[in-house]
Amino acid sequence: LSHGGSNYSNTADTEYEIIGPLSPDDLNMCIIRAMRHMKLTTHLPLTVFTDADMETSGVASWTGTNATPLKTTTAADVYSGTQALNIALSSANGYVQGPTFRTHPSTKIYTSCIGRAEVGTLSLQLVNISDSSALFGTAVTYSGEEYGHLWRVDTTPSTCEEMAVR
Repeated sequence: LSHGGSNYSNTADTEYEIIGPLSPDDLNMCIIRAMRHMKLTTHLPLTVFTDADMETSGVASWTGTNATPLKTTTAADVYSGTQALNIALSSANGYVQGPTFRTHPSTKIYTSCIGRAEVGTLSLQLVNISDSSALFGTAVTYSGEEYGHLWRVDTTPSTCEEMAVR
């Protein structure tokens, strides 16, 4: 590559100019500087109810109907954190329900979970505790054995002042 003022010529791929050696320390600093500017997506629980992140010891916050809630610390069964909720069904249509929490009627609510179904189907349902535990919205389901992200956007019913996730 030859330089003639502000014009460069002879830019064929077979010719090049070595500016100077780049030491491994310089290369590492460039990589670190570039990584500081990278944006990475991270999923963290932001919740209004107790033990949504599954880090509380035991399952006192979770109740089961035709199912037994358990906490597991086996690395292969934990997506993130130190433990995860594991649900052992004792019959069909079993479920585990989280603690109730206050909400405003006719308000948009965003809910999500990360989970997998070794057998059967995982579903994310919302329960209107103020209205005899009636389900509302459309349940999101997933039957994959690898982790999946389930999410929903719903409007709480006009009668809903207290709800739960099932």
